[in-house]
Amino acid sequence: MGAEKYIPGLGTMFNIEPSNLNLESIGQSIGVTKLSQDLSRLSSDFTRIKSGSRNGRLFTDFSKWTLWYGTVAQTTEYNLTGPSSLKLTSDAANMTVAARLRQTSLDLSKTKNMMIRFYVYDRNKLSNIELRMSSTDNMAGYLSWKTTKWKTVPGWNEVMIPLSKLTVSGTESLQNNLTTLQISITGAEVGASVAFDAIYLNKNQKGSVQFHFDDGWLTQYTKAFPIMLSKGFVGSIGVISGSVGTTGYMNLPQLRELHTYGWTIFNHTQTHKDLSTISKAQVEIELSSCRKWLEQNGFPESADLVAYPYGGHNEDVLSVMSHYRLGRSVLEEYEVCPPIQPKVLKVINIYNNTEDIIWQTAIDIAAETGCGVTLLFHKIEDTATDSISFATSKFSSVVNYVQSKIDKLDVLTFEEWAQSI
Repeated sequence: MGAEKYIPGLGTMFNIEPSNLNLESIGQSIGVTKLSQDLSRLSSDFTRIKSGSRNGRLFTDFSKWTLWYGTVAQTTEYNLTGPSSLKLTSDAANMTVAARLRQTSLDLSKTKNMMIRFYVYDRNKLSNIELRMSSTDNMAGYLSWKTTKWKTVPGWNEVMIPLSKLTVSGTESLQNNLTTLQISITGAEVGASVAFDAIYLNKNQKGSVQFHFDDGWLTQYTKAFPIMLSKGFVGSIGVISGSVGTTGYMNLPQLRELHTYGWTIFNHTQTHKDLSTISKAQVEIELSSCRKWLEQNGFPESADLVAYPYGGHNEDVLSVMSHYRLGRSVLEEYEVCPPIQPKVLKVINIYNNTEDIIWQTAIDIAAETGCGVTLLFHKIEDTATDSISFATSKFSSVVNYVQSKIDKLDVLTFEEWAQSI
């Protein structure tokens, strides 16, 4: 029997080796002809992922990184790639903790992108994470990437690092051979812990942009739809089933028209309650009622795609979500495809006061790194009247900017993205 392997996006471990599978006999033994074909496809996917063709090429699994300062240890508690991962923990003497990989060789001059995978134990205790890379042992100059706890989720994270956005300190350059790497965390309090699993280079995927519109506001049909249609783009509507046809919201014929044009109509609950504030039984009702409405009204294919109202989710919500395909939060960051946490998908929130540089940067990073970005809108109005409104003219600018990058991006609906992973 083979060693355990992680299949990104499936969130599970397979203790199999494809070469040991007698696919035909398995299929015949239970009388299911199609099983052999399905297992053959799984075997092919397993081999492809194992070889790294989609994940990119492994640069380091963190098993050879060593203490620089603070509490640093190798651990097998949360590791998916190598024999162990690197656990950094803030303590009373060192709120910032660091480890290094020395005498290595990293040439980023022709590298397309970089992905880092890590596990956050308790996000509330964390402040930030930083990676530094230098061509000198004393790190007199370095390239750095830094993220805050607000761009992480509890548990597993995979983050694409755009090389063009690295911060330069001193005279360091991507053209230099990088020989010393340092990873650090800073705790907001004692006991912040992060386990670092792997860094990959040159992940092979094309960037994607999704336009999500929550709640089903009427202006999403009257304002956003014509602008999207003029560019040949499609979007996704998170429907509150109990609000359809009421004042300010789209009616069923309008939703069906969007669906005819290729839009995804998906589950945003029955009454838009914050799911993290209600009982598990109530969560089940909110999601299943909206699911039933979608299935009965012509949108069955995406009834199991969910957006949490206000982003609210907890263990009870995630338990109920075992019966649904994907769950989208309002946490802000980009997605690696396939997602390592498919029930806590992230977005870039677009509000009345969102500066242009926010959505421009998000689109640029998706185009550069091949990650996915979901732009989340609510009301689209000629004159933005409240915090969740976005001006029609600004929305046109977003759509035009995406079109300017279309050779490097796919514009996908939620359903199309779900099928692609």
